[in-house]
Amino acid sequence: MTNTEEWHKIGDKLTSILRICNCQRKLKSIVKILISIRDKCEAMEWYKLTPEELFICAFLDREGILTHGTNCEYPIVAGAEAFWEWIDEIKNNSDLEDN
Repeated sequence: MTNTEEWHKIGDKLTSILRICNCQRKLKSIVKILISIRDKCEAMEWYKLTPEELFICAFLDREGILTHGTNCEYPIVAGAEAFWEWIDEIKNNSDLEDN
Protein backbone atom coordinates (compact mmCIF):
# COMPACT_ATOMS: atom_id res chain seq x y z
CA MET A 1 0.00 0.00 0.00
CA THR A 2 1.26 3.43 -0.93
CA ASN A 3 2.22 5.85 1.80
CA THR A 4 0.25 8.86 0.55
CA GLU A 5 2.25 11.25 2.73
CA GLU A 6 5.49 10.15 1.05
CA TRP A 7 3.80 10.19 -2.38
CA HIS A 8 2.69 13.80 -1.81
CA LYS A 9 6.14 14.76 -0.52
CA ILE A 10 7.77 13.43 -3.72
CA GLY A 11 5.10 15.02 -5.90
CA ASP A 12 5.32 18.40 -4.20
CA LYS A 13 9.09 18.53 -4.60
CA LEU A 14 9.08 17.30 -8.20
CA THR A 15 6.34 19.68 -9.34
CA SER A 16 8.00 22.54 -7.48
CA ILE A 17 11.33 21.93 -9.22
CA LEU A 18 9.71 21.67 -12.66
CA ARG A 19 7.28 24.51 -11.88
CA ILE A 20 4.26 22.53 -12.98
CA CYS A 21 0.91 22.22 -11.23
CA ASN A 22 1.11 20.13 -8.07
CA CYS A 23 -2.05 18.26 -9.06
CA GLN A 24 0.21 16.19 -11.37
CA ARG A 25 -0.44 12.51 -10.70
CA LYS A 26 1.89 10.73 -13.14
CA LEU A 27 4.93 10.93 -10.88
CA LYS A 28 6.45 7.55 -11.72
CA SER A 29 6.14 8.25 -15.46
CA ILE A 30 7.81 11.65 -15.08
CA VAL A 31 10.71 10.16 -13.12
CA LYS A 32 11.07 7.38 -15.71
CA ILE A 33 11.26 10.00 -18.49
CA LEU A 34 13.79 12.06 -16.51
CA ILE A 35 16.05 9.03 -16.15
CA SER A 36 15.71 8.24 -19.85
CA ILE A 37 16.62 11.83 -20.75
CA ARG A 38 19.68 11.79 -18.51
CA ASP A 39 20.86 8.42 -19.82
CA LYS A 40 20.46 9.44 -23.47
CA CYS A 41 22.19 12.79 -22.91
CA GLU A 42 25.11 11.24 -21.07
CA ALA A 43 25.50 8.68 -23.88
CA MET A 44 25.25 11.55 -26.43
CA GLU A 45 22.31 9.75 -28.05
CA TRP A 46 20.25 12.90 -28.58
CA TYR A 47 18.78 11.44 -31.77
CA LYS A 48 16.95 8.90 -29.59
CA LEU A 49 15.07 11.53 -27.57
CA THR A 50 11.32 11.31 -28.12
CA PRO A 51 9.18 14.41 -28.66
CA GLU A 52 7.86 13.96 -25.10
CA GLU A 53 11.40 13.87 -23.73
CA LEU A 54 12.37 16.98 -25.71
CA PHE A 55 9.34 18.75 -24.27
CA ILE A 56 10.42 17.91 -20.72
CA CYS A 57 13.96 19.00 -21.63
CA ALA A 58 12.52 22.51 -22.08
CA PHE A 59 11.38 22.48 -18.44
CA LEU A 60 14.78 21.19 -17.33
CA ASP A 61 16.60 23.80 -19.40
CA ARG A 62 14.47 26.56 -17.88
CA GLU A 63 15.46 25.40 -14.40
CA GLY A 64 19.17 25.02 -15.19
CA ILE A 65 19.06 21.23 -14.82
CA LEU A 66 20.02 20.84 -18.47
CA THR A 67 21.69 23.18 -20.88
CA HIS A 68 22.24 22.84 -24.60
CA GLY A 69 24.87 23.42 -27.20
CA THR A 70 24.07 24.45 -30.75
CA ASN A 71 20.32 24.14 -30.25
CA CYS A 72 17.80 22.55 -27.92
CA GLU A 73 17.94 19.26 -29.81
CA TYR A 74 21.33 18.62 -28.17
CA PRO A 75 20.72 18.86 -24.42
CA ILE A 76 23.62 18.50 -22.00
CA VAL A 77 23.36 17.27 -18.42
CA ALA A 78 25.47 19.87 -16.66
CA GLY A 79 25.46 20.54 -12.97
CA ALA A 80 22.34 20.04 -10.87
CA GLU A 81 23.97 17.06 -9.16
CA ALA A 82 21.59 17.34 -6.19
CA PHE A 83 18.59 17.03 -8.50
CA TRP A 84 19.90 13.93 -10.28
CA GLU A 85 20.99 12.35 -6.99
CA TRP A 86 17.47 12.87 -5.65
CA ILE A 87 15.98 11.30 -8.80
CA ASP A 88 18.25 8.27 -8.27
CA GLU A 89 17.11 8.08 -4.64
CA ILE A 90 13.40 8.08 -5.45
CA LYS A 91 13.31 6.12 -8.72
CA ASN A 92 12.74 2.79 -6.93
CA ASN A 93 10.66 4.16 -4.07
CA SER A 94 7.61 1.92 -3.67
CA ASP A 95 5.53 5.03 -2.93
CA LEU A 96 6.37 6.52 -6.32
CA GLU A 97 3.50 5.57 -8.55
CA ASP A 98 1.17 6.99 -11.14
CA ASN A 99 -2.17 7.73 -9.63
